[in-house]
Amino acid sequence: MVGMEPAADLFRDFLQHERKLSPHSLRAYLQTVRLWEGFAAEKLAMGGYAALKPADVRAFLASRCENGQGRHTLARAAAALRCHFGFLEERLGEAVGHLKEIESARLPKHLPRVLSVNEMERLLDSIPTEDFIGLRDKALLEYLYSTGCRVSEAAGLTVADLDLEGGAARVLGKRAKERLVLLTPPASAALARYLPFRNALAQNRHERVFVNHRGLALTVRGMFKLTAARASAAGFGDVGPHTFRHSFATHLIENGADLRSVQELLGHAHLSTTQIYTRVTPALMAEVYRRSHPRARDTRALAG
Repeated sequence: MVGMEPAADLFRDFLQHERKLSPHSLRAYLQTVRLWEGFAAEKLAMGGYAALKPADVRAFLASRCENGQGRHTLARAAAALRCHFGFLEERLGEAVGHLKEIESARLPKHLPRVLSVNEMERLLDSIPTEDFIGLRDKALLEYLYSTGCRVSEAAGLTVADLDLEGGAARVLGKRAKERLVLLTPPASAALARYLPFRNALAQNRHERVFVNHRGLALTVRGMFKLTAARASAAGFGDVGPHTFRHSFATHLIENGADLRSVQELLGHAHLSTTQIYTRVTPALMAEVYRRSHPRARDTRALAG
């Protein structure tokens, strides 16, 4: 059995270099494991993991719930513990029994906020482009809608990742997985107008595409703030960067894109994650049903 501190170091290296977790997820996983080891310290000291049962893990998660943790946080905590137990068993030879079989907290499947095509056009067309801030915001929001990128991916975008002439960009997604995304002509045009101003401000200090008025890389938080501000000015509430991602996927599916293609464009590891977007277009599904089911067709319309 490996000692506690070496095991913690090995687990960190595993998460960082093999699982390739983001810094935020890495911190969350390691914090969960530290809290768990504190919670189970007495039993671990007495008999190691052989002294623990799944009920102990459920009690730990219940204690987090009592501390006001949300369902998403609890689901991630369960995932962190499953990963940790699997690591101990497979890499360190620790007998963890059935501990790694704990279930995730069931999460409610909320439908994401989606703007219609007309609403999206109104929002994008409402951004004035007389100054640097307007040019930047226009370029960012066009980019988000064109590519369906996560806001963290937009924040990490570099000048070298862009191919405006080819209408594409290279994106570094979750777990350092690269994918190619496509740029619409309006997105390419908005970026082309913005980049000279960006270059003058950044002055080769870094390669990030989206910057603030001091030439520093724009943060994820900054992107949330400017998106909300532009949406509010256009008369839309409760709009963030992910609204553009959700709208991107929904509009593609509404116009006949298959789920596998949308999955690749979004960078989803599993098709089941992409399938949520099939639930946000009931009007489209009803129309497809009416056109396709033999006993649902409107014969009068066909006759006419």
